[in-house]
Amino acid sequence: MEYGLIGAKLGHSYSKIIHEMLCGYHYDLCPLPTEEEARAFLAKRQFKAINVTIPYKKLVMEYCSYIDPRAKAIGAVNTVVNKNGLLYGYNTDYMGFAHLCDTHGVSFAGRTVLIPVSYTHLTLPTKLEV
Repeated sequence: MEYGLIGAKLGHSYSKIIHEMLCGYHYDLCPLPTEEEARAFLAKRQFKAINVTIPYKKLVMEYCSYIDPRAKAIGAVNTVVNKNGLLYGYNTDYMGFAHLCDTHGVSFAGRTVLIPVSYTHLTLPTKLEV
C-alpha cells in the first residue's frame, strides 16, 4: 500500500472516494480491527503516507520519529508520512479547523465552546487556546 487509511472500522469512510477523485492516486482502506494488527502494520512501515482514524490516533505516535508540535500538543496524530523509513506524524484536523475559522473570521477568544466527544475534542481545544 502506498496511500490509505487505517482504523478499526472504516465502513463509514469516504476517504477512498475523495482521495482517488481529487488527487488521482490509488488509496486503500485498511481496516485493522485489533491493536495487535495495527502495531504489526506500523512496524512494517510499508506505505508512503497514511491517514489514521479511531482508535489509533494516539497509538501511531509511538512509531513516529518526529511529531509535529501541534500534533504533540493535541496528543493525536491523524496523518503519517514515511520518509526513508522514518515516520513523521501530523494532525491535519487542527490545520483544517484553524483554516476554516480563519477564513470565516471566527474567533473563540473570551468564549465558552461546547465540543462533542470524539477525537476531534483533542484537536479543538488546541485551536481555542491559540
